[in-house]
Amino acid sequence: MQRLKMPKLNVPDEEPTTRSAATATTRPSKVSTLQKLSKPEINAGSIVGDLIDRFRRQAGWNLADEQTEEAKKDRQELILVFLEVLGAAGAPRERYEQLYRRAMRTRASRRANGERLPFHITAEEMAAEWFPLEKELREAPAEKPEELCGFRANHENGERIVTYFPYGEPMVLPCHECRPAAHAARKAYLIEVRNKSFANRRLAAAPLTPAEAVHEAFRPPKETFLDPAAAKEIRDEYNELVRLLVEDETARNRLFVIFDEGANVFRHPERVDVVYSEKVMRDKIERYRQVLEERNGK
Repeated sequence: MQRLKMPKLNVPDEEPTTRSAATATTRPSKVSTLQKLSKPEINAGSIVGDLIDRFRRQAGWNLADEQTEEAKKDRQELILVFLEVLGAAGAPRERYEQLYRRAMRTRASRRANGERLPFHITAEEMAAEWFPLEKELREAPAEKPEELCGFRANHENGERIVTYFPYGEPMVLPCHECRPAAHAARKAYLIEVRNKSFANRRLAAAPLTPAEAVHEAFRPPKETFLDPAAAKEIRDEYNELVRLLVEDETARNRLFVIFDEGANVFRHPERVDVVYSEKVMRDKIERYRQVLEERNGK
């Protein structure tokens, strides 16, 4: 009697297997490996539901009380509203998480300015964040793969971040070469914070009288002029530490310093807008020594 062959069912969640006649065991076929490597489809409703739950948790809601059939129905209807509004705005589901974070930041800023806000985050608040974000994404320079970054020798701990010293103080920023957009945004933020802090200190200080202003204008410099031999010692020690710490030749040459006797400051050979005092240089030397000792395991 001829044996009937059952048709093979196409079940995407089930891993295809092959059966060995010798061992009577099953093992995954090569096709299953290809299927596993495919990118899973993003469930927009699940993402929005998670965002709604996160907002409610931080607002102090007890989600255990939201398990009634009526509450579940209200949550489902709210998810559908979010999907409709975000879809109308053209926001891709891959950006929902980012839109939620931006909307929360905007809410915090508005609340700090004394505005009254809706008790619950709305779909319109998230959709409104898409238009400036879309503009930023369209105008932002494209990121470069790490293996193509000429500055990768300065990346720290496997992260595409670099410690810069633009004002004599360390500033950790995304790499300017392979993450230019993130670098520019973070640098602008840190400069804004620093400028605000400086402005607040100036406002807190009492204004000078005319006599005090004249005295301040003609006051001799606080720092004494460095002896050329002492300056040479500081320069040579700093440059030697840079040579030992920085592998990339281009980056190393940019970090080397010279001593400007006329201005009594240290600076980079090709830069006149970034200068360092004796104290800053000694602090940098001490910090670089510590980094070198940690790297050598001492």
